[in-house]
Amino acid sequence: MAAAFTAAAQNFTVTTPDGKTYADGDVINVGYEFDGEFYDWQPKLTVNVNKAASATTGKTAFTVTATASRPDIVQFRGLTGASDILRTTVTKSNTYAAGAKFPLSIDIVESPTMIPENIETQIEITDGVQTINLTVNFTSEQAGINAPATAANTVKFIGRTLHYSLESATGITLYNISGRPVISRSLSGTGSLNLSNIPAGVYVYRCGLSTGKVVLH
Repeated sequence: MAAAFTAAAQNFTVTTPDGKTYADGDVINVGYEFDGEFYDWQPKLTVNVNKAASATTGKTAFTVTATASRPDIVQFRGLTGASDILRTTVTKSNTYAAGAKFPLSIDIVESPTMIPENIETQIEITDGVQTINLTVNFTSEQAGINAPATAANTVKFIGRTLHYSLESATGITLYNISGRPVISRSLSGTGSLNLSNIPAGVYVYRCGLSTGKVVLH
């Protein structure tokens, strides 16, 4: 029923910078963003207070509860401004007037060179009248990349050169046998990438939805 309400009828809404509004029970899939040095999974959620839950005070007392499937590496910030690793369930509260906006930040605090697999965070946001429960899934896929393996999306290694033909921007990452990424790039069109600076050895690559093994001599 909550998903059927219009934004104007809701006490508050939860949005992301791309303009999406999330309803109770929604699942948010977050891929990583790679800036050349670090991997970032922050979903950048914002709670928008449309109207006060209390007509008497003109304000809303919010409570947010967060848990994570990997509580050792998921960090949550929101309402109070403090950062907490979700080693246990974290509950925070604060009060806002109509028109206020406040962020809910969830991110991975693992080694910047590690790509976690399938980490889930549960968030409950309530003002005592309306409740929104969200699931945030952190995946190892690069954000915004969804290039299927087709004839128009090909990758091949010749010696120390990676040759590619891609119909859209696609992330490619090369991992060593320990699972640590040694190079990550966003590629598009047709071209090549010189790998002469990569040590000889056996590697696994992920390009969009395709994976494979390569031996560099």
